[in-house]
Amino acid sequence: MIVIDGTWSLVQSGNYSKNSIPFNEKDGGDAAHYVTGNRDMGVAIRSRPLAAFFANLLRSDMKLELDAEALEALSKRVRRKKEPDLVEAAPELLPKKLFPSKTFNPSGTVKVTPVLTPDNYMDVIPALLESATRSIYIENQYIRSKHAEIIKLLAAIKKAMDNKPDLIVRIILGKLFGKEDVKKEKVNAANMKETFGLVLDKNIRYIDTSRLVHCHNKLIIVDEKAVLISSQNWSNTGVGNNREGGVLMHYPAIARYYAEIFRSDWGTAFKNIPGTGPETIAPEALAKGNFIEVVAADYQEV
Repeated sequence: MIVIDGTWSLVQSGNYSKNSIPFNEKDGGDAAHYVTGNRDMGVAIRSRPLAAFFANLLRSDMKLELDAEALEALSKRVRRKKEPDLVEAAPELLPKKLFPSKTFNPSGTVKVTPVLTPDNYMDVIPALLESATRSIYIENQYIRSKHAEIIKLLAAIKKAMDNKPDLIVRIILGKLFGKEDVKKEKVNAANMKETFGLVLDKNIRYIDTSRLVHCHNKLIIVDEKAVLISSQNWSNTGVGNNREGGVLMHYPAIARYYAEIFRSDWGTAFKNIPGTGPETIAPEALAKGNFIEVVAADYQEV
């Protein structure tokens, strides 16, 4: 989240890493010189009231971090084990379609709701999902379907499906980074099918890693009328404990723009739980090039 000059608010799912924000000089990517990366999304909103809201939030968070007692507590906390960075083969193909950014100039008022963790995500998003009558599109890094807070979100989707049997529910999840991830995801997918009626292929697919490094996105689109751009992963910490932020925009034109990107990803996404490639890469393979660095922040669970 970035606030510029008290006017612009920039909100995105991407980390400050090479894969979340790859350097493509041409907006939308030049196919001849395309830099591969994660599927992430962001939005820049020109609104002084919204910028004032986020600036106040950032100042409040910074004050907490600078408070002497908070710093003392921080120094005593148990630090997490550092996750290793990975090197892996770069995707061989381009995304099915390259999307440039788009500017929207609405003629009337657009309702924008800040959606924050831990403040109001679980107040706003279950109701949004339950309200769906036509479609729910979701891209997220993962869904921890046995976490208490995520059960509430999935239950809202199931209720919407029960209310509208023709409801289209499509979910794209991210890359699996090892054999243990694959094992866990098989259990997770079975639980989502049995408990919430969400099945592989029809409802759940996995990002096409021959075209994109990873799905690090946190996108929700309901009925192609409302869209959430945010940083919340679907875990207890992501929606309940971390400081996370996003914006829910009730604006069909921008919802359709993001929906078009989603549909492109869905069309090439894997219909079954994918396996993983070699867990180690031989030095002679590295020497040939065409490899990417995957930093821990882009895949670790937070």
